[in-house]
Amino acid sequence: MPYLIKKSTMLEMKSHWPQEFEATSSHRFRHPHDMQFGFSYSHYVINRHKLHPPTIEEIWTEYFDVNRNGVLDHLEMLTVASMADGVTTSETSIQKIKDCLQPPNAVKTIEKDTRDGKLEVSETLHPFITLDSLKKCKNVTEKLIDNVRRKKTYELMSEAEITFHMLSDNPAYALGQMLNTRARRTKFLCINDDMKNPSLKLHQLLHELFLAFWPNRSQFELPRHLQNRYLHIDEYYLAQQQVQKIYLGLLLVVVVLVSSIYWRDSIRIVGRQKVTRARTSSPSVLKRERIKADKSVIHKSSTSASSPRASRKSDADFVAKKME
Repeated sequence: MPYLIKKSTMLEMKSHWPQEFEATSSHRFRHPHDMQFGFSYSHYVINRHKLHPPTIEEIWTEYFDVNRNGVLDHLEMLTVASMADGVTTSETSIQKIKDCLQPPNAVKTIEKDTRDGKLEVSETLHPFITLDSLKKCKNVTEKLIDNVRRKKTYELMSEAEITFHMLSDNPAYALGQMLNTRARRTKFLCINDDMKNPSLKLHQLLHELFLAFWPNRSQFELPRHLQNRYLHIDEYYLAQQQVQKIYLGLLLVVVVLVSSIYWRDSIRIVGRQKVTRARTSSPSVLKRERIKADKSVIHKSSTSASSPRASRKSDADFVAKKME
């Protein structure tokens, strides 16, 4: 059974009963205190005028400013006067309403230089009658709201155009219901699934009934060669979470690999820099070591020359060794 709704009307309902709608949304399954959608919406549409009388903005847009220029001309002023007075109006009433709606005139004075001196020129500006001008005239707006024709926003119809069936597990009874549905091609069709353990034959009968009424798939249905992977929305959400976890794991692996490669390359670069520094500094180090060695040799030779006893002793030892 289709329900065609108007968004602005639905928002009005939620603004009137926010707690009830919030409680209904919190229930996953039907609850005794739920806002039954079809019942609530239909009765609100029928009785909406009691809660929401037409506003002056709606009246202005729908009845008065028909050319959509934002101001009232002479012909539109006659409509305002006629609606404010009811069925008939008079020239006196029209003038009173016009005086009430007409904003005060503005006088503009300009000085002009002439041969005879300065000349003051006065201009009288007559402002247009706008929606703001209409709002300021309270007695007229009240009459307009009271006398405006309230359009009927709904249409009550008999149940002759509605077919409603509660399908049970009895195949013979269900077959009779479906044949009756084929015979009475009503405007609205509602089939309520009250089957506990339906048989394959009953499924086939229901499928054939749907194909008889709607042989072509709508734009919202999958093609015949495709099928939904997930039966329930919870399964779909769970699968999406698994995919996100896989992507996150792959991202972590990539981050670890990039970090390890960067760390390895950094160590290699630092090692090469140390070797290069050692190579560049080795000649100077060798030169310093040679200088130190030469200095130590010179120091030893000078020490041996300055001690003759030690030299004589060494010569005597050398001669003794030679005699031996």
